[in-house]
Amino acid sequence: MLCGCYRESWTREAWIEDVGQDAFEHAVDLWLGKTTTLSSFEELLAVGAVADRLDMKGVWKHVENVICNEIEKDGMLCVDSLICCQDLPLDRIRDVALAAAHDYFNELCESGKLLDAPESFLDALFSSDDLCVDREEDVLALLAAWSRRRGAGGAEGAGLVGKVRFGAMEPA
Repeated sequence: MLCGCYRESWTREAWIEDVGQDAFEHAVDLWLGKTTTLSSFEELLAVGAVADRLDMKGVWKHVENVICNEIEKDGMLCVDSLICCQDLPLDRIRDVALAAAHDYFNELCESGKLLDAPESFLDALFSSDDLCVDREEDVLALLAAWSRRRGAGGAEGAGLVGKVRFGAMEPA
């Protein structure tokens, strides 16, 4: 898209719908091999979205590496990363976020961040033997709060109930 010998207008400016100028400039700088400083995690995600939209694979790979490093430094970013990247190719980010969520489950529950997590992420999280949870009741409480928040009724989230380990709960 950026390497063509065509002209769509006579002006010296290009406008791409839904692409912010700052994110575009950072993406192009990275694509050209320049060093660029991104001031926030949100800005990094915006550059990743631009790189994906314009098929800048090298830039996306760089952004993916930085996002994964940030999640590994601060596990609480795992859900935010997934939500912001849900339309991007995020297999590696999803794996790193899932590993962080295993370790930070209790903190993520307390902060309410998991209430915004996609159903597929909760399914993978609850299915894992690596989940570090103090009490299985916390998993059930999270699932109930997640369902209420999403207005989930019927089929949405129904498969998640089967992931709760009721046998590990204390008898009432």
